[in-house]
Amino acid sequence: MSHRQFIDPHGTLWTVWDVYPSRVERDLDVVRASRGDSVPDSRRSRSTLRLDGAYAAGWLCFESGLGKRRLAPIPSRWESLSADQLAVLCDSAAGVAPTGRVESVTAIAATSAPPAA
Repeated sequence: MSHRQFIDPHGTLWTVWDVYPSRVERDLDVVRASRGDSVPDSRRSRSTLRLDGAYAAGWLCFESGLGKRRLAPIPSRWESLSADQLAVLCDSAAGVAPTGRVESVTAIAATSAPPAA
C-alpha cells in the first residue's frame, strides 16, 4: 500500500493512500473474527464487498482534519505526483460522510491505512 502526505494551497495537511477492495474484504474478515462474529463457511464464500463500478478496482483515500475524500479510479503513478497535482486530485475527490458502522468501507480502509512511517 502506497502512502503520501502533502500540504494543499490552503495549508491543510492531507494523507493519501490507495485502497483495493480485496484488501478491504480481508480486513473485514479480520474485524469480524476479532469481534467473535461467525459466518458459516457456505456464506463466507458468497459474501463479497459490493462496490459501485467506479470503486470496484480501487480508489485513493484522502484524509485531513477536514474529513475524508475518495477518488476513483486510482490514477497511474499517483505516488510520484507533486503536492500541487495531489491537491488537484483531492479537490476533485468525493467527500465521505462520517459513519459509525465498523464494517463500512471507509472505516475498514481507515483502520488498515496509512502504514506507520
